[in-house]
Amino acid sequence: MLRFIAGQGLAAKAFRLKIAGEEFEYDLVVPWNEYLFVFECKNRTLSAHNPAAAYYFALEMNSAVNQVTRLATALHDHANAVRDVSGIDAKNMIIVPCILSSLPYAAADARNNVHMTDVSLLKRFFSNSREPATTKRRSSATSLWLGDKPTPADFLSYVRAPSPLQALIARTRNAPFYFDLGEETAVAVTDIMDKDTPVMSLGRLFSAECGFIERGTSRSDLNKRRLVERQAVREADRKWRKVQTRIK
Repeated sequence: MLRFIAGQGLAAKAFRLKIAGEEFEYDLVVPWNEYLFVFECKNRTLSAHNPAAAYYFALEMNSAVNQVTRLATALHDHANAVRDVSGIDAKNMIIVPCILSSLPYAAADARNNVHMTDVSLLKRFFSNSREPATTKRRSSATSLWLGDKPTPADFLSYVRAPSPLQALIARTRNAPFYFDLGEETAVAVTDIMDKDTPVMSLGRLFSAECGFIERGTSRSDLNKRRLVERQAVREADRKWRKVQTRIK
């Protein structure tokens, strides 16, 4: 991540700070105009819908929030020591603590003033100023940047409400169900399930042009039909060869 951020023209730093026997280790600190982003990098396995794993993952994220908050506070309280070690003058900067996950995990808004994002979202933001990410800029998709270059304000707006997360929320629903544990005991559970979301609804969510969505949908449908046709031809050929073998 240090190499990637440096490749975007930003002076990313990683360093350690020792104050009165207490150590502070910074994975990724990025000064960007008047902002100072503090990223605590995490590589945690996702829960895979396992309730116990989800519980412990949530505990780890709570711990990470406390950890990066401690680091951000030290940048503010020991600005002179930070400047001596890293060359970053944090005294008058707006410090933004973030958790950066290697696997796709992000959250809308901030938790105790800590933003949660992941590597895929971070790279998507810097690699293309349009959504969905493509190799060409399309005026039909929603811009991630207000201008020709990304700004800290653009990035903060993006991590507070990342478009992939908005799309996921738009196509999921709460599904309550109940079951009995005995004659006098019942359990009410709410699960999260996919729902059928019209493509045009997602288009309206991101202010994309209908023609752009229709063309993309048509190409997708055509590719699916071709795939089904090829599979049908292969299956028919396999059956024919099997019959020929029996005849011989």
